[in-house]
Amino acid sequence: LLLAGFAMLLWNPLVLIWDPSFQLSFIATLGLLLGSPLVVPYLTFIPKWFELRELVAATITTQIAVLPLLAYMVGQVSLVALVVNALVLPMVPLAMLAVFLTGVVGMLGTALATPLALIAYGLLTYIISTAAFFAALPFATVELPPFSLWTVGALYALLFVLVRIVSARSAHGVHDNRLSPHTT
Repeated sequence: LLLAGFAMLLWNPLVLIWDPSFQLSFIATLGLLLGSPLVVPYLTFIPKWFELRELVAATITTQIAVLPLLAYMVGQVSLVALVVNALVLPMVPLAMLAVFLTGVVGMLGTALATPLALIAYGLLTYIISTAAFFAALPFATVELPPFSLWTVGALYALLFVLVRIVSARSAHGVHDNRLSPHTT
């Protein structure tokens, strides 16, 4: 990740300051890499089938990782993001595959691609409808007062310390039994 980020910055150093998608993607990926293995042991109450436990861990860690920067950029925090992401994330690769196959098969003929297009449409409708439903809830977001970039840095320093603490505890086989009664 660091090598890829460094290469992107060599290509265009301005993305570090002016490209929120680069910033958020980099931080989300870093959170996923560092956080998911630490969170999974605390999610023993979630079934393993279909990699559901790992999906929830990935959702939690990426949301936590981008939270300080996203709150700074947008000025609000979503209270429904974890639920929405857990509901729609499994559909995203399926929707991407369906759209891709629709395009490929569509080159052979529209009639052949129509069933695939209907599947893609259904998956995309589910994703958009789920996001729209939760976004419309009156408690979906909380407005935040403006805060400085220094606060963002302090929040990331705190997250780094927490990751180090949980990593050290995990390395020694220590899990907080109050969070996960099934861990050993």
